[in-house]
Amino acid sequence: MIKLRLFLSIKAMSPDHAFALLKSLKPDNIDLPDDMKIDMEVDDSILKLLIECSQVGSLINTMNDIFSCLQPAIKTISELKGKATQNQKI
Repeated sequence: MIKLRLFLSIKAMSPDHAFALLKSLKPDNIDLPDDMKIDMEVDDSILKLLIECSQVGSLINTMNDIFSCLQPAIKTISELKGKATQNQKI
């Protein structure tokens, strides 16, 4: 059986933001198919993901799901950071 591996490294604004992104992905990665494995960790401000799967289609779908989940999380973190910055200026 062929194993495909995809490594993703996502640079966050801070370690706290990287952990928030990791938490936003956790609920979607509980019930995985038997041939799939997803490892996630935070290293400083970098969210690191390793996806292993035996089918290209499943790997692509999983990658798309991850990006779909990350997009609103990144937007929310950015908006919160912007509001915090504005409050500090007042």
